[in-house]
Amino acid sequence: MENKKIIKLANNYMEYVSLTDKLFKNNYNIKIPPIIAAKSKKIIPLKGFLKFKNKRVQYRFHGLGCCFIFDEYTVIDFNYKPPNWEFGGIVFYNFWEFVKKRAPEYEDENILKEELLQLENEKVIRRDKDSIFVFYLNPSYLDDSSEYHKVDSED
Repeated sequence: MENKKIIKLANNYMEYVSLTDKLFKNNYNIKIPPIIAAKSKKIIPLKGFLKFKNKRVQYRFHGLGCCFIFDEYTVIDFNYKPPNWEFGGIVFYNFWEFVKKRAPEYEDENILKEELLQLENEKVIRRDKDSIFVFYLNPSYLDDSSEYHKVDSED
C-alpha cells in the first residue's frame, strides 16, 4: 500500500526544487542552469538572497549543489547532476530533515527509510544508479494538481 503522506511530501519538496530554479531565473534573468551561472560564468554570487513574495530566500552553492533557506521550517538542499546540470534527485538526509518538520511521526529516520523501501518495492520511487542515498519520485506520482503547487515565484 502506498504511503500517500510521503508521496505528498515528496511532491511538496519537488515543488520547492522547481521554485528555486524559477527564483534564479527571475532574479538574475538567466537561461542557463544556475550552478553554471554561479560557478563557471560568475553571473550569480555563490551565496546571497533571492526575492520571493516580498521575502528573501537565502541560498548558498556548495560542491555540485545548492542549499536554500526559505525559513526555519523550510530548507531545501539538493545537487545538480551533469551533463545537463538539472536536479540530481532527492538526497535521503535532506528529505528527512524536510519531512520531520512537517510530520513528527518521522522523527526517527528509520521509519522514513522503511517507508521509502516499501515505496521503492512498489515502484513509486527509484534509487539513483550512482548513489543508494538518492532517489527520484517516478513521474506518474508527480502531482501537478497538488495542494503544494500553490508555491509560486510571484511577489
